[in-house]
Amino acid sequence: MKKYYINGAANESDAFSIEDLQTKGLKATDYIWFEGLTDWTPVTSVEELVPFLSVSDTITEIETKTSSTIIPPPFNKDHMRIACNKMNGLID
Repeated sequence: MKKYYINGAANESDAFSIEDLQTKGLKATDYIWFEGLTDWTPVTSVEELVPFLSVSDTITEIETKTSSTIIPPPFNKDHMRIACNKMNGLID
């Protein structure tokens, strides 16, 4: 059974099963380690644990990922001018 450690806890008695984590709940600020990881990792980076985040932390995580990955293109004023002129019938 895989054992998960949270926020620097390194004693065997501090290990959690995935079922324990589901019951306990996790915060987006928690760090997790389990065998196979090289270092403590934000719980938000471990896909299998994201469903166990509290609802508000999940929404925050989605907003953070969305805002950091979607970048609108630069605004081109010439495109706006051309579009307005086309709408007003000033150019074809």
